[in-house]
Amino acid sequence: MIFPATILIVAAAIVLIARRVDARLVLIVAGVLLAGLAGTPTRILDVFQNAVGRGDIIGPICTAMGYAFVLRHTGCDTQMVRLLIRPVRDLSWALVPAGVAIGFVTNMAITSQTAAAAAVGPILVP
Repeated sequence: MIFPATILIVAAAIVLIARRVDARLVLIVAGVLLAGLAGTPTRILDVFQNAVGRGDIIGPICTAMGYAFVLRHTGCDTQMVRLLIRPVRDLSWALVPAGVAIGFVTNMAITSQTAAAAAVGPILVP
């Protein structure tokens, strides 16, 4: 009984993600349903609370996202990316490698990859 239900939940999750439903929502609901089938429906919430409650994970991410917000609010992120992309602007074949290099350079200042992508992505890919 559990195996067919598991296959049904996983298949439904794949179909919903393929239909562009928010993947985070689909995965959390599928995880809760699978944990319920296993007989431990609150286990997923315990693991989530333990992971989010750890200061070594959430502190640096919040700090980096705050720094990225300040960069965006002051316009420094736009100026930084424009400054870094200026040498290769006329070389269309070098834009993608230059974009990757700009991401690496930005990641040195903003240690969170998510925050670096939030600072650089909207400027490089308008």
